[in-house]
Amino acid sequence: MLILIKRKTVYIGTLENEIKILEGGNLNHEITIKGNDELSSLAQGINEMRKSFIERLESEDKAHLANSELITAMSHDLRTPLTALVGYLDIIEYKKYKTDENLKQYIHSSREKAYQIKYLSDKLFEYFIVFNTNDDDLELETFDGNELLEQLLGEQSFILEDNEFDFEIDSCNTPFFIEVSLISIRRVFDNIFSNIIKYADKSKSIKVKYYIQKKLLFIYIENEINNNLKTVNSTGIGLRTCKKIIEGHNGKIETGKQKNTFFIQIELPIKLSNS
Repeated sequence: MLILIKRKTVYIGTLENEIKILEGGNLNHEITIKGNDELSSLAQGINEMRKSFIERLESEDKAHLANSELITAMSHDLRTPLTALVGYLDIIEYKKYKTDENLKQYIHSSREKAYQIKYLSDKLFEYFIVFNTNDDDLELETFDGNELLEQLLGEQSFILEDNEFDFEIDSCNTPFFIEVSLISIRRVFDNIFSNIIKYADKSKSIKVKYYIQKKLLFIYIENEINNNLKTVNSTGIGLRTCKKIIEGHNGKIETGKQKNTFFIQIELPIKLSNS
């Protein structure tokens, strides 16, 4: 079992490095395809995407900039669940979990991330949502709002705690329902918290608060900025992806900085259980 996990971890690392090569603009690099499972399906999908973009770039010179941005966006979104999956597998392989219940949770989270990766590989060409898809293309489902947020924030708390962050949640006591595209909203949370891991100060708690006001859900996240980091060049693709997705749900997203504190607030329409 541990040997199999080790092989998968190495293969995931290979794919992650090759995605970075594509992100750098080298579309001639072949993606390594091994086995016959979700990861090999992902590799095959990325390779087909790579070939399709080569053909498109050759025939549409005017679309060069947009395609470059699209490749960067895909790489960004694919690398996030890959990184999380590597983290979960490392915890399992090196027995960093404390109880059997923790082990079950990490196995469950690994399975969830694997399905997320498979979904992304099946939907590679849907990533132009950032630039030119219609909001009507989102596949919306209705969820119990508190259960959904508990699930999404629970997934992120595992990753944050594994990266030595403290995590504080101020939950909502109001029952409500929310209509969202689960895979899209999960991408928003993955983008936000992957940036927190990169840029936040580990000595300060990550604070999350969500509440209901006038049939709107407000999700407020703040963290202290790590001033010891070197200047990092960012494409801003992640934030643009989040903005497009939230707007596609008829919501709003706002980011800002107050002294050394970075915050992000998401506003989404909801339906109260008694309305």
